[in-house]
Formats: sequence, C-alpha cells, structure tokens
Amino acid sequence: MLLNCDIGENESSELREHITPYLHALNIACGGHAGDESTMAHSAALAARHRLHAGAHPGLLGNFGRTHEEIDTESFLMLLDQQINRLLPHLTQHNIPLHHVKLHGSLYHLSDASPQIAGAYVTWMKMHHPTTSIIARSGGLVAQLCQEHQHPILREGFLDRGYHADGNLIPRGTAGDTIDDPAEILHRWHHFPHPCDTLCLHADGPNALAFAKLIYQNTSSPNII
Repeated sequence: MLLNCDIGENESSELREHITPYLHALNIACGGHAGDESTMAHSAALAARHRLHAGAHPGLLGNFGRTHEEIDTESFLMLLDQQINRLLPHLTQHNIPLHHVKLHGSLYHLSDASPQIAGAYVTWMKMHHPTTSIIARSGGLVAQLCQEHQHPILREGFLDRGYHADGNLIPRGTAGDTIDDPAEILHRWHHFPHPCDTLCLHADGPNALAFAKLIYQNTSSPNII
C-alpha cells in the first residue's frame, strides 16, 4: 500500500520538509488550484531526496479548485497538458519520472461523473503518458476505464475524509467530511473498506504530520521504493 499526499497546496515549506520522509508518493500541485515554480521545485527536490514517487496534481483555477463548474473536453485536456508540462522540467532536473497523475478537487469528481471527460482523460493519458499511472477513486468510472483500456491505475481511498455508504466522499463543509481520530486513521490504513492500491492523506489537515508518523511507525516495511 502506498501512502500518497497532496503537496504544494499552500502548506508551509517547513511542513513539506517534515512530512515527506513518512510518505511514499507526492501529488504535486502544478499551477492550477495551487502551486508555483518555487513549490514545484521544492517538492521535486524532496521527492528525489527521499526517493518518493512523484506525480502531477492538476486542478481548476479559483476557489482552490473546488468550484463546481462544467468544463468541456477540449478545455479539460488543455488544462491537463499545460499543468503536467509545467511540472515535468522540475522532475527532469532530478531525474525523476512522472509516476502518476491525480486530479484535484472538482476535476477529480467530474472525471468520475462525466463519461466524456473520463474517456478523454484515459485516452489522452494512454497516448501521451502510457506508462504513467492514473490515481483515481476506487470503484469509480475512471478506475473502471483504466482497467478496460489496460492503462496503469492506482485505486485510491482517503484516510482523512468521510464517506457515504455508496462509496462517495462526504462533501467538504458537511458534517463528517473529515476524520481526525488517530485510532480511526490507523484502522483505515490496515482495513480500508474499499479495494485500494494507495491511500491519501491531505497535507493541509491539522493532524497530517502526526498521522503520517503514526502510519509510518505502524507499517512493517515503510521504505518501499
């Protein structure tokens, strides 16, 4: 199981430094909802230093990428191309491959809700980044299409987010949207309710560093790369 973390999303550089040794994979914000050249450079350097998987974390502009707006397929693919290509030079500088792409916020949910966006996403990735995994919600449409089209997929669950009974996330700002109990976090790490290849911890959560350390200390082989 991989512990992944969204990074470069307005957390302090000190937190970024402190949390990365306890992770397996970084989802690096690449100039959409968050992230700039400085945070991308710092995140790539940390990935190289700690031998972590590095991926792109594209998002919509405005409202931290959580605006519920429609986006057409052409605009979606342009956003994907621009943001991934903005991150790539920072990875190349450290001889790090683009291990994965994980959409942020509204784009993450839209790709599961729209067959057009999901199909375009998987087709584009298969064409332009055929060996790069897509991180997508376990049980969602994107994960299903990746399996059907034989594109690398990492099925994801969220350690610190609440779920509805149907497997969808409880929306932000709604009761039960986040998990802050260390015992529950650790239980989920060992017994997540959905089939997953990777579990996400959000760096902007108030207990992110403590939770990352807790998982690291309770994982038999934390250094997996």
